[in-house]
Amino acid sequence: MANAAFVTISGNVVTGNDRALVPTGPSGASCPGIYAFETASSFDCGGALHLSGAQNATVSSNIVVNNAGGILVSDDTGQTADNVITLNIVLYNPYDCGIAMASHPPAQITGASAPLGVVRNTVAANISDHNGTSATGAGVGLFGFSAGATVSGNVISSNQLTNNRYPGVALHGHSTGTAAGENFDNNTIVGNLIAGNGADTADTATPDTAGINVFSAYPINGLTIIQNTITQEAIAIAVNATGAVNIHLNNFDNGQGIGILNLTNSGVNANLNWWNCGSGPGGAGCTTISGPNVISAPWMTAPAGGA
Repeated sequence: MANAAFVTISGNVVTGNDRALVPTGPSGASCPGIYAFETASSFDCGGALHLSGAQNATVSSNIVVNNAGGILVSDDTGQTADNVITLNIVLYNPYDCGIAMASHPPAQITGASAPLGVVRNTVAANISDHNGTSATGAGVGLFGFSAGATVSGNVISSNQLTNNRYPGVALHGHSTGTAAGENFDNNTIVGNLIAGNGADTADTATPDTAGINVFSAYPINGLTIIQNTITQEAIAIAVNATGAVNIHLNNFDNGQGIGILNLTNSGVNANLNWWNCGSGPGGAGCTTISGPNVISAPWMTAPAGGA
């Protein structure tokens, strides 16, 4: 769906798409016949459902299974804003994410010189399971592909994100420099159940499996991670970004693993979380902190409500 508004896609079974995909190796693929306006699709060849330049659309109650990639929300042909992706079941799409919000270089037909933005979208109450298992793919991904990419003001809420090749939620921003930086400000990750996902790789690598991975070469402001339950992961949340990252009221139910891994010297505000026991991070039977400058006190002495 390109440059449409107030459209509803609901109640469909979407399967067997993207058969033109030709994997060329662990980090690449080609898409013969892909539409010219899809500027940065590789393993997913545009995804089973693709919203580009869409406004105020609803994608609800669909089953998206056994495609190359799942649901792609991008800005190839225009700003993509105020859409709702909800109550979908996204399973076994082996080459890319279950649900991806990605800011791509603008298609030539737009006449734009910089990415147009993926903003104020809501991804809520979906199941994203066993995606990316043959290549790359998170449960939900937020990605920038070039200087000026913008994925901001989005909400990822109340989803079940399990058994995906990459972390349950993966945020990847690579560009550096004031003029070239990518904008991942003011996104909210709230109330999700995240379990059994894999490690991130390449420049965004985590040293082990992770529930949420935040990587940005440019500062992020206003990222809020709240009321999530993260289990069956070696690392609940990995942070490799500067700026304002706020982590509160989460349940780190990953045994004696790492609750928060901070891979920078920047501070991480992570008080009022449940660390798997009442005595706080590093206590007997508790999850731990790895890395500097993580504020953890005060902490929760009982699991937080939410997911």
